[in-house]
Amino acid sequence: MLRARCDTAQDYEELRRLVDEPHGRRLLDPVGGYWDVHRIADDGWPDETFPQEVNFQLEWRYTA
Repeated sequence: MLRARCDTAQDYEELRRLVDEPHGRRLLDPVGGYWDVHRIADDGWPDETFPQEVNFQLEWRYTA
């Protein structure tokens, strides 16, 4: 779970774009592995007023 403060609808959309890649998002680990991350769900409301505190449910997979 990742909780983020989104000050604007654009911030929210940018975060969703980051974790909504069809293949997930790959983050490098400092020791040589990597994490594949993708969004399962979130509780943001893009048509409501901002700022919003949004909970993102993410799936994380580590590969060494």
